[in-house]
Amino acid sequence: MKKNIAVLIVLFIVACATPYQKIGDTGGFYHLRMDENVFKIGFRGNGFTTYERANDFALLRAAEICKQLGYTHFVLEGQQDRSRTTEVDMGSTSYTSGSVYGYGDTASYYGTTNTYSNTMPVKKPGVELFVRYFDGKPEGRYLEIYEANSVINNLRTKYSLNKPQK
Repeated sequence: MKKNIAVLIVLFIVACATPYQKIGDTGGFYHLRMDENVFKIGFRGNGFTTYERANDFALLRAAEICKQLGYTHFVLEGQQDRSRTTEVDMGSTSYTSGSVYGYGDTASYYGTTNTYSNTMPVKKPGVELFVRYFDGKPEGRYLEIYEANSVINNLRTKYSLNKPQK
């Protein structure tokens, strides 16, 4: 029974994570062309999104742009962590304590109330990639060379995504 509840909790959290979508109120991907074959591509997630998911979705977007432009391979020339932490107000809690004194038909209350604000830090992952595209496998010394079709197939399968984004 406890195992089933844990599985449901994990599924709920994953379902709340930012989906693979254009940037909007809850996050998503964005890109900016820097040169003919160089782009800055980013992904911003919400508080339920993992950094791995944000990074994967930025990489998936880079691969889709690669194909749309007619290139086959790409390399990362830089990467920046654009994660941010925000404070979420969870309301407040008040505690009241005191004493009641009775005198015949009347009573008196003397007390104090203390109110505490409840805030919680929420980390929202973000990543920006600086990507250079190539037609064919590039020559030279690169730490990692990505083949667009392979990245697309692997990440779409990993996250159960169906079609490419435009």
